[in-house]
Amino acid sequence: MNATARADFEKKRKLVDRRLVKILREASGASVPKELARSIGYAVMAGGKRLRPIIAIMVCELFGGDANEIARPACALELIHAASLILDDLPAMDDAKLRRGKKAHHLVFGESTTILTGFALVALAFELCAEEEPAVARLITKEVAESGGAKGLVGGQFLDLSAFSRKSVVRQLDACYRLKAGALFRGAAAMGAIFGGAKPRELRILKDFGMELGVLFQVRDDIIDAEASMAKTGKDVRVDLKNRKPSYASIFGSKRAKQMLSRKIESVCADVRASGLPVHALIEFARSLAL
Repeated sequence: MNATARADFEKKRKLVDRRLVKILREASGASVPKELARSIGYAVMAGGKRLRPIIAIMVCELFGGDANEIARPACALELIHAASLILDDLPAMDDAKLRRGKKAHHLVFGESTTILTGFALVALAFELCAEEEPAVARLITKEVAESGGAKGLVGGQFLDLSAFSRKSVVRQLDACYRLKAGALFRGAAAMGAIFGGAKPRELRILKDFGMELGVLFQVRDDIIDAEASMAKTGKDVRVDLKNRKPSYASIFGSKRAKQMLSRKIESVCADVRASGLPVHALIEFARSLAL
């Protein structure tokens, strides 16, 4: 991204962080056990790029929407993402020890508290959606539920834990990525479009873009997992190799995977540019994923 785009991205990230702090403060009432409140805070505020709520804000702004109005409900996406990370790190899943430069959640709070925290974060996400005007709340709740449930993230995580057929491994991997990573980005784009007042055609185009953006991000993550150090990423690396999971990097090698990522990025950008929507900022972000 150029300097202006980076500055805008950072401004949005700080806005999301401020909203998250306020949301967690409100959610830590007297009836909430102190250790559970601390556990929730650890899961959400341990760092992160806040990509999903930022995408929602960016899409909303395409239609002249106000970042301050969508920032709070957009945090629902980050809460579901945070829940997925702490659950994904559990011994029964990826068995990771490090996340965002800190000990994995279950190593600090225990597995049972991690599971309960995941439930609490998902419930809080839907609480945020329900705060909006009824017509908007109904639409965004449906999008978030589909993106985070069996039709989306959970379904992708299930596929990620399943055995892949060697005959169709790339096709299965793409299907997994569309659900595991793409669906929540799709939900982010949908939320932004709904808040911005997008027409049905525009909503469909932006949801498709969000889905493909998530796939790009996952392919990029594959390559980083294969190449980077734990010190650089702040999380366990070579996880796919350790768990014997296929990835673009393991199938094609890092060099070819990077070339494929670049081609996918340009294809996704060309498709959304053809829509005629003012998507320069989204294209700039997509291109920043190249390695």
